[in-house]
Amino acid sequence: MDGHKGELYFTIDNFANLLNSDWGEERNARYPKAIYDFAGLSDDGKYQISRSYNGYDVRNYAGIDPASTWQIKVGVRYSF
Repeated sequence: MDGHKGELYFTIDNFANLLNSDWGEERNARYPKAIYDFAGLSDDGKYQISRSYNGYDVRNYAGIDPASTWQIKVGVRYSF
């Protein structure tokens, strides 16, 4: 009818996680950890860097942020 309008829409948040559950996740460590540490100066005055705790293990996370999972919003709008 004249002046009536319908609309169907959908929104996908974190599309990568929808395709593959291993993609698009935000993993959080419980305590912040330093990957590298200052180990002093060399004989010629250059900074020496050492790996703290043998580097940071990315598999050592405490949780996954729920906002990093996918979600779909579907809606219908009708105006007249």
